[in-house]
Amino acid sequence: MDITAAVIWHWWIGLAIVLGVLPLVIATIVGYFVRVIAPRYNTRYQRHVRSHNVDELK
Repeated sequence: MDITAAVIWHWWIGLAIVLGVLPLVIATIVGYFVRVIAPRYNTRYQRHVRSHNVDELK
């Protein structure tokens, strides 16, 4: 086997691993913000209800 073929094969495996792991990392970060950070803040609807003293929010 030629050594240049081994080097090219090595880069393709690295590219496949990066393209597979990158969406997982992004999904983990987005999931963290959605599940941990977002519940700390009120939604726009909750702010509207509280600012107008409406007792619709339960």
